[in-house]
Amino acid sequence: MTQCIYFFVIGSFLGWILEITYKIVTKNYERLPGILNSPFCILYGFGTVICNIIASITQNIILQFILCFLLLSVIEYIAYDLLYNIYNIKLWNYSKLKLNINGKICLIFSLSWAFLGVSIIQFLIPVLNNWFYLNNNIALKTILLGIITYIAWDFLVSSKRLLNIDENYNTQKHTAI
Repeated sequence: MTQCIYFFVIGSFLGWILEITYKIVTKNYERLPGILNSPFCILYGFGTVICNIIASITQNIILQFILCFLLLSVIEYIAYDLLYNIYNIKLWNYSKLKLNINGKICLIFSLSWAFLGVSIIQFLIPVLNNWFYLNNNIALKTILLGIITYIAWDFLVSSKRLLNIDENYNTQKHTAI
């Protein structure tokens, strides 16, 4: 369980950095990435955990690519539906891109997630696993507990705002595209 939290936290943070970089490159400054106020994109955290599971299942890079393509696309599709059905927000919309499914996923981004997933499996996960096993001690567990508690708190606060329970928050800040 500690290892899953470890990959979730690191993946969420690195995903936030990736999203910020993407926003800078595309000059899309409309909103912060994700639904949290903190520098974590939880969708990437779940994706990184999935990549770690895929890495433990197969060393075949072609199978890793196929599994990343399918599983990460499914996660993105489900996340879109959850965000829209619970919070009534759309954080992305691929409807203007070719070969999309209801604007929720599209071929070009699914391929991008597959390449990113294989890169994570081939390069990042071995490094993270080595570091984890060398430092799997009470200090790491305490730090992870603190970070995951902070992410959970931020998720609750952000959910309250997005559900319009907090009248002092403008939901339009998170409505995108």
